[in-house]
Amino acid sequence: ITFGAIGLVKHSAIPWHGWFGKYVIQSPRDHFIHHSRVREHHDKNFANYFPIWDHLFGTYYEGDADRAKLGLDRDYFNQTDPFRETIATEIRFFQRAGQAAKATCGISPISGKPASPQGLSGPEERR
Repeated sequence: ITFGAIGLVKHSAIPWHGWFGKYVIQSPRDHFIHHSRVREHHDKNFANYFPIWDHLFGTYYEGDADRAKLGLDRDYFNQTDPFRETIATEIRFFQRAGQAAKATCGISPISGKPASPQGLSGPEERR
């Protein structure tokens, strides 16, 4: 219940920050920066609940949050179609998994068959 309540607060627009939001429980402002598309906000404020970890690992960002824009940089995810946005991550995962399987193993992840006539063996073993 406690972590659920914290999750609701950090995804809200409640305007609190102070020392409590900076060191104890992640404030909505800091979580907003975590989701920002602004380049200087990238790879910052990873703490899920406790920002002390960001302070320890040097990933805490306290700068200007007013110009932050939410979202991802790639247009692949920032669509107006809610259905596509919901499944875009899963689609992209399977596309990349297929590409990786082809590149590293030479097989198609769907059929399990070699992706090329040579397959995994080589030209000397072809019939």
